[in-house]
Amino acid sequence: MTARTRLVYFISDPYSDARLPVAAMLQDGDDTGVVRAVVRELPPSAQSAVARALADIEDLHDFDALPIGAGPHFVMGEPRLLPAGVSDPRRWVLDNLLRAA
Repeated sequence: MTARTRLVYFISDPYSDARLPVAAMLQDGDDTGVVRAVVRELPPSAQSAVARALADIEDLHDFDALPIGAGPHFVMGEPRLLPAGVSDPRRWVLDNLLRAA
């Protein structure tokens, strides 16, 4: 089975279309987890909100939904299949989706 992923975006300004990828959900077989991005451009108050929401997302382990506590400032992108033959899906998501975003 091919792994699949979807980005998790933080929306700091609900009046613009700007979205910042802060993590990715990763489903590899029966295992669903979160790959966190390294985000340096947020003010401390936003970093705290992102950290709390990501902790809730990690506890939920749901590829298709975010926890209610994440609130309206977090949305998920569309699911994507990882290329066939990827030996380390977490590393591939980090290197190809989160660092490139």
